[in-house]
Amino acid sequence: MIASFKPHLNLKDVIREYYLSSFYAFGETKLIPIVDDCCHDIIYYKQAKAKLIYGDKQTVDNIECHLFTILGLTPPYVLKYKDELNFFTIKFQPWMNNFFFGHLKQSGIVNLEDRFSELNPVLNEIEQKDKIENSLKAVNRYFTNLDVALSPKVETVKSICEFIYNNNGIVKVNDISTHFKKTRQYINKIFKEEVMCSLKTFITSVKILSLVKQKSKSEEQSLTELAYEYGYFDQAHFINDFKKVCGITPSYYFENLPEFILRHH
Repeated sequence: MIASFKPHLNLKDVIREYYLSSFYAFGETKLIPIVDDCCHDIIYYKQAKAKLIYGDKQTVDNIECHLFTILGLTPPYVLKYKDELNFFTIKFQPWMNNFFFGHLKQSGIVNLEDRFSELNPVLNEIEQKDKIENSLKAVNRYFTNLDVALSPKVETVKSICEFIYNNNGIVKVNDISTHFKKTRQYINKIFKEEVMCSLKTFITSVKILSLVKQKSKSEEQSLTELAYEYGYFDQAHFINDFKKVCGITPSYYFENLPEFILRHH
């Protein structure tokens, strides 16, 4: 089960979405690829006993805390769990990454139980159907009370992100430079500072996720046609970009629906 919830309207520039996920393996061990959408998040994980596998070398880390974020690791990411996996995610807008996480000096699976201690009792009840609504209200209230204001620089980065989203990632850095009448160097600099990833990485992520959504709506359309539509004229380049974002090849991804695609259709 995967349920997505929008934040309160006054938080739309801060929080992208909330989502609640529950997976059951019934005694088996399963792997779930995590799509890298460049939006950092706070994750409440009830069981706190899964493993995170990341990077080309398939490094394995245990997840041993209930409230955490993932910082400074190299995708692709895969969650490995046994029996069941239940988590609630607060996903921030990409231009808010630095605001919430830029001060953290750790990398890896970063424990946030002390830093966001007020959220722990709220999120502990989030999976109970009769308490989800009240829990979401409490989460909205918590972030509203932070009274987050976007600086002029963050407003510029927000506009850049929205421009990329509106064009489904089918843009080049030169297009952005021309549209905003700012140098490539300046745009790359402020984007990296606030989103905490390169502009090119973000564009690739948005493009691949848009392609995934398009494919899920038009199953009859071939991947080759779709890749061409999204500006990929070289199959190897397309597969490489897809694996960077989704962790697996496009053919394997779309052959194993709906589990991999549920979050992004």
